[in-house]
Amino acid sequence: MAVPAVVLEAEEEVEEDHMYLMDMTREAADDLAEIYTRLAVVLSNADATRATLVEADELLQEDIDATDTLVAHALTIVPARDDPYYEATLDAAAKLVASVFSEAPLLPGAVGAASDLIATVYAIPPSGTHLSLARGELSVLIGEHYSAGLRFAYCTPDLGIKEGDGTWLAWYAQRDNTYDQAMKTDTRLMAASWEAMMAVRLIGGERMREARKMRQSLHIAINEVEAALVYIRRTRNSVKVEEQIVRNALDDAMGPDPFL
Repeated sequence: MAVPAVVLEAEEEVEEDHMYLMDMTREAADDLAEIYTRLAVVLSNADATRATLVEADELLQEDIDATDTLVAHALTIVPARDDPYYEATLDAAAKLVASVFSEAPLLPGAVGAASDLIATVYAIPPSGTHLSLARGELSVLIGEHYSAGLRFAYCTPDLGIKEGDGTWLAWYAQRDNTYDQAMKTDTRLMAASWEAMMAVRLIGGERMREARKMRQSLHIAINEVEAALVYIRRTRNSVKVEEQIVRNALDDAMGPDPFL
């Protein structure tokens, strides 16, 4: 007995829907793989940001070292009280030390270069700084990761995955972990940008005191970027595991290859 045409059409539609959802699942896995690759760009830009901040820190240290050396030498040239040049030498030394604590840096080129370097860290597009590029790309990838998750969740019934079973729970936990690590990355990068901004704004006033405050903010910024680098690597590792869960679910739904 021939199968009615309407039944055949219905079966074909079911098969087409099934293949469509399989393709959608594959696209979700491919998107996760691309996110993993593009996170390497975020990592590279964050690492370049750290290098910029470290370079600025070294320039500031040059000025601080020069100041410390000048103060030490100023104090060593003061003779004993019974020396006839005691008052004049002491007065000269006092003026020299006072100049150290003025607004003018001893190495204006070093301090200026350090300030320029730090300023590039918190600049916003279209300047295209490493930190702005890292945060911009990360923001895009967070959105794409969310979309990939929605597509996979939509396909799970056709994959034979029920909400609450082992595969579902493993994927759901991994998806949340990826998002959590990515958001921690963004928070750290944003904090680094803020501290860099504060470092530049501290220039002025009593130079030695403000220079050290500037370095304190700079060191916080460096620490924030270093923490971000850790979270970026964790995000990449997490999204790779998430991708594998999706691919395994797809393989299980497709069944064994008949040509193998």
